Amino acid sequence: MKSKYITAVILLLFVLFGCKSRQANNESMFTAIQTEFPLVLGEIDLDDDSRTIVLDEKVSSKIDSVITGFAGSLLWEDYPHSDMDTYIGTICLPDELYTVYVVLLRGFPTTERVFDRVLFYDNRKHEFIDDVSEIGIYNLYYFNDDGKLTPSNLKTELEITSPEMELTDFNTDGINDYKITRLVHNGTYNGLLTRIVTVKDSSVDTLFLDETKPYGYVSR
Repeated sequence: MKSKYITAVILLLFVLFGCKSRQANNESMFTAIQTEFPLVLGEIDLDDDSRTIVLDEKVSSKIDSVITGFAGSLLWEDYPHSDMDTYIGTICLPDELYTVYVVLLRGFPTTERVFDRVLFYDNRKHEFIDDVSEIGIYNLYYFNDDGKLTPSNLKTELEITSPEMELTDFNTDGINDYKITRLVHNGTYNGLLTRIVTVKDSSVDTLFLDETKPYGYVSR
């Protein structure tokens, strides 16, 4: 009896603080690579079976809606496709109050460009925050034909090593906030955009936003 109680407690803690997963028994289920903060996408192996988990119906349904929404924004006329052609994979990052899912997507017709959508799942309420965020990794990584994420020419030449997403306590309230870093490239300069967001009242709010321009012009 005692061992059953311990097992039940462990399972409960996993649901509350970890990524939601169970055995795949339905083709509609998505998988994810589970990792920890800080998030450095260049260090993620999307084919790492040891870190692959199967997501439950609620999470899979949300990811499916994100894929559909992204695919609907593309101009597909000349390309036979399905919405799933845009999908690369999902990264799952457990945190104390929220589980973060980073959905990786690719555009068409330039299929090597990588896009993302960030979902926050409330571990206490067992529901997603309505706001869908974005890191903005399209200047930092390519998605190659071999199914790998590789650093872009800009990321390599500018020697950008900062994580794409990391934990911080910006307002010192004891609750984790999220620091997001992206590369801004507008054809005349390259700069780093740092944004710190927090999840509050079922929405994602920006606490800090700063763009530095430490780099001269470097082409793609």
